[in-house]
Amino acid sequence: MSAKIIKGEDVLLQCRVTDSNKNPYDLTGKTVTCKAKVAGTLTTFTTEVEVVTPTHGIFTLKLSDTVTEQLTAGTEQKPSYFDFDAYINLGSDTRIVKYRSQVPVEDRQR
Repeated sequence: MSAKIIKGEDVLLQCRVTDSNKNPYDLTGKTVTCKAKVAGTLTTFTTEVEVVTPTHGIFTLKLSDTVTEQLTAGTEQKPSYFDFDAYINLGSDTRIVKYRSQVPVEDRQR
């Protein structure tokens, strides 16, 4: 994932899920929700998540400006990241994919 979050701006993150062999994980028929800590509170994103290319394992996560405004921005010397977990569900079967240190959060240039 090559994206960054600018604090206080809307962002659409495109995420890819792969299997252990780095092949796309088929999301056909599955629902995806994401969870992350925002301002110290565990937040669940449901309507903000959309499976866009299921056979290629691609979903998007839309974060509004009010959400990104609450994130902690980093600096060049000490980066800060938006870490989240994706919960992929089909019936009672759930797979959790952790996204860590992949999406930096930066302050808006004024």
